[in-house]
Amino acid sequence: MSEFEFNAPSYLVRPNLEVAFSQKFRSFKYQLRQNYFRIDKGNEQIEAAIQAGLDPNAWKSKEQILAEVPVGVTPSNWTAFAENEFKEGVRESHEKKSENKKKCTMLHTLGRRTYANKCHLLAEEDGMLTEDREYPWMKGHEKRDGTVHPSTVEKYEQVKAVYEKRKENGTNCSYDFGSDGLVDVFGPDKGKRSLRGFSSIVSAKLLQLTNATLPSSD
Repeated sequence: MSEFEFNAPSYLVRPNLEVAFSQKFRSFKYQLRQNYFRIDKGNEQIEAAIQAGLDPNAWKSKEQILAEVPVGVTPSNWTAFAENEFKEGVRESHEKKSENKKKCTMLHTLGRRTYANKCHLLAEEDGMLTEDREYPWMKGHEKRDGTVHPSTVEKYEQVKAVYEKRKENGTNCSYDFGSDGLVDVFGPDKGKRSLRGFSSIVSAKLLQLTNATLPSSD
């Protein structure tokens, strides 16, 4: 090995790199759109666009974008990326996600993982299977060092207090989405097809029906 190579086995390095890969990849794509897709590239260009009656946030034509391949990006990958960005509905999806993100006052620490993924990881790490929503919700707002995201501290402590009280009293809230700790703190779930701290695509009714058809473990 040369002095500039990592002297560590890949099976140890890869998991640590993968933790931050999705966020870095999203940030990289965002910067590509900001730097190569938009008309403006500075104050002078913004002013010129406004004077010409153009939206400074507007994109260049696809032909212009395809002709400006960024350094470090292969032409084939750049073409595929640009073609995908110009598909119907893609830009509108970006704008909708951007608006939704501005409305978020509490940030989770799941990255691109779902709560179902988080439950699976908890089962592997802690050796426990949980059917409560409170526990994975709390874990989904903790950083890797165990601290809670600053935007969530108040609600986190409220959920934790309710969760611990229910555990002390021996109350079983498994799949009881109408009266568990998250309902106590946040109120009833507003989405008919989603469950806070559980899934964005599964409703409480569907999950209860599915659970009722599963064989008993007794």
